[in-house]
Amino acid sequence: MKMTLSILSVVLISSVALPGSVSADLNTKALIDLILTVGREGEGNRKASAAWRELTQLGPDALFQILPAFDQADPVAANWLRSAVDAIAERELTNGRPLSVAKLEAFARETKHNGSGRRLAYEWLVKMDPAAPARLLPKMLDDPGDEPSSFWTRMRNRPPPPPIANS
Repeated sequence: MKMTLSILSVVLISSVALPGSVSADLNTKALIDLILTVGREGEGNRKASAAWRELTQLGPDALFQILPAFDQADPVAANWLRSAVDAIAERELTNGRPLSVAKLEAFARETKHNGSGRRLAYEWLVKMDPAAPARLLPKMLDDPGDEPSSFWTRMRNRPPPPPIANS
């Protein structure tokens, strides 16, 4: 309860006292932190659910705050984060707003991050840029990340997904 009040205080204070982008960044971080506290067997689900709903209404810049959160996420929190990334990305693409290929590629290449977050960035990158596998996979076969190296081998041998049609 004490942590929830602290997070809520940061969100409320930041929305009043700080400029827009700083306030939005702090709000996004507070929402992510609530999701990271979700536990097994429903512990924290109500708070995580509320945070997830708010997080998924944010713009595409939130993706690049959510992806690094996989570094601290246990499997339960990672599921919440993954679905938030997917919801935001799908909404942006449905509305004709492309995701940042450069940011997705930079994140996918950054071996200091958790493999699950990097893989998710890679999957969205490939949807935006079908040429990405040819450019990235040869360099990722010996990737030191925590994902099994066979993932990158499987991705290399898999046909790319169809490009997203611009409407």
